[in-house]
Amino acid sequence: MSDPRKAQPDIASLPRKAQPDIAGLPALATIVDRLAQHATERPEAPAFTFAGGETFDFGTLHARVLAAAQALAANGVGQGDVVALVLKTSPELVVAILATQRLRAVPMVINPSLPEAAIARRVALVAATLVVTPSG
Repeated sequence: MSDPRKAQPDIASLPRKAQPDIAGLPALATIVDRLAQHATERPEAPAFTFAGGETFDFGTLHARVLAAAQALAANGVGQGDVVALVLKTSPELVVAILATQRLRAVPMVINPSLPEAAIARRVALVAATLVVTPSG
């Protein structure tokens, strides 16, 4: 650990890291862009297998994400909005995260086993536009 009594260099005098020239580079694809690409190129290929053994192929996952994104948009979610996802770790949570990202909104995952007051505090803290809870 450094001695705080020793003189520290002035931050302004430190050399700046060279910034890469990004002109002409293609835009980076998001995970939802890649999902759409894989759903088109290989819809029946497995996208992921959940711990319970349920496997989603890219086509099915993409279709569920599109449907969920449409439902979120119909409930007023748009770019930059925060969506509180009060869901257990599950395929539905994965779909909800991807659907939220598809709308360029921000997913905020909240553990549903927390007390209701703690969930409410977190929802209020992030000023969530929408709170998603398990159906049924």
